[in-house]
Amino acid sequence: MVTKNDKPLDDGPTTVFEELNCGDVGARMRELSQQSWAVAELIDDARFADDGRKGHKYGHEESMKKYETEMRERFRRTVSGMRAYRRNYNSRELVVAEYALTKMNYTQRDAAALLGVGVSTINRWAQNPLPIDEYR
Repeated sequence: MVTKNDKPLDDGPTTVFEELNCGDVGARMRELSQQSWAVAELIDDARFADDGRKGHKYGHEESMKKYETEMRERFRRTVSGMRAYRRNYNSRELVVAEYALTKMNYTQRDAAALLGVGVSTINRWAQNPLPIDEYR
């Protein structure tokens, strides 16, 4: 006879910090940095800016229209890229907090202070760890 105590426990989905090591945390931060750099490159293009200055200086209307259209599109992609960056940043911050609490044995107060967030935020994150499927 099988009792309910004989059934394996379903501990829920595997969480991110369970599959990470300390080096993975650094790699994820590097990925985030590269994403930020790529977003900045959309708008911070020296050759493109120089073309815009030349168009203004020499009054080429067709060049200026083309420059303005391209600038608007680049700015739009930059803003959209910032949204994606923020989403990735938030999930990585949550993972770092979980890692600090579970694998490095930080207190919630210490993790909150080092991350610059409130203890209530750390507490909420600790109670709702990010499933691995949502992180990938």
